[in-house]
Amino acid sequence: MPLGTSPGAAPIPGADCDPQAPESPCSIAGHWRIAKVYNPAAADPLEDDREMIGATLTISANGDAPGVLRWDGPDTGQFDVSDICTGPYLSPRGQPAGDPQAHSALKAALTAWQEPGDAGAARSLGCGQGQWTVPSDASGQWYGLVLPLGRHLVLQWYEGRFLLLEAIR
Repeated sequence: MPLGTSPGAAPIPGADCDPQAPESPCSIAGHWRIAKVYNPAAADPLEDDREMIGATLTISANGDAPGVLRWDGPDTGQFDVSDICTGPYLSPRGQPAGDPQAHSALKAALTAWQEPGDAGAARSLGCGQGQWTVPSDASGQWYGLVLPLGRHLVLQWYEGRFLLLEAIR
């Protein structure tokens, strides 16, 4: 597997980082497409009320230059595609991430999607510059939970939503 790429994801040209570094975003680097959504506040939490399914994003790892997390499109006008996270990093492994409510919603999303995964293994996403969704903590350092699942990736988004992404080959 090339450095700077999560298992099963399409490699990012020039991506280079140390996957063993405590805050390395290597485990989430790749090209991704939204496959499913989960909105815990909706009557039908699996309904795609923002027309997000099919949108794509790219996560490149930090190397000689800062990596980036950005939307590729399409811009349907139903959700904010202007967020750009430059220099993405993850909270250290083993450090508690997110709040109990977010973990409960993530666990419910995994169950609803019938996606195996441990919500307790989720890490928080940080950005060297810019932002990705609304800060999920009072310090403004973290932007929701991230859970790498091989060819899938779960990202927390606005309004408590979770996005299940699939790797694009």
